[in-house]
Amino acid sequence: MTEEIEPDYENEAVADAWCAEMRLEVEQYLKSEEYECGEIGEWPSWHVAPYVSVWAIESATQPGDVGAWVLCGDLPTDRIEADDIKHPRDAMAAIADRWQEYADNVRAGKPNEDMAIETGDDPKEMLAMLASRAELLREWADDDEMWTDDDDDEEEE
Repeated sequence: MTEEIEPDYENEAVADAWCAEMRLEVEQYLKSEEYECGEIGEWPSWHVAPYVSVWAIESATQPGDVGAWVLCGDLPTDRIEADDIKHPRDAMAAIADRWQEYADNVRAGKPNEDMAIETGDDPKEMLAMLASRAELLREWADDDEMWTDDDDDEEEE
């Protein structure tokens, strides 16, 4: 019996291949949603392979501007309109909050008019997974160390 070897995502080529695969998933997702947009970023705005990638999606009506953000990876693929969301960190936090609200509403027996998810064979398992992913995404969005490459808020002295 052969043991499956986990890819080394610390290897740049492996991580690059994963990002390319995620970009294709984002493209397929947007097509399946019939979402009108401009270009998909060539590279994720932020990612941690093999868990999550955040993609900037160009506005269909305002070329050059981000019209939406898409999360993709080892979690449900989801989109949020950019409106007031100008950074991938904020997009991740907003999607995490939306997922948590969805899970809370289902548990409380409240309707979810803003969002629907495919639950598969086991809705309780899907709900638990969604809530755990929401919690993890929120932790990452709140963790400054996860965003050390972000120098938008840093000024040179």
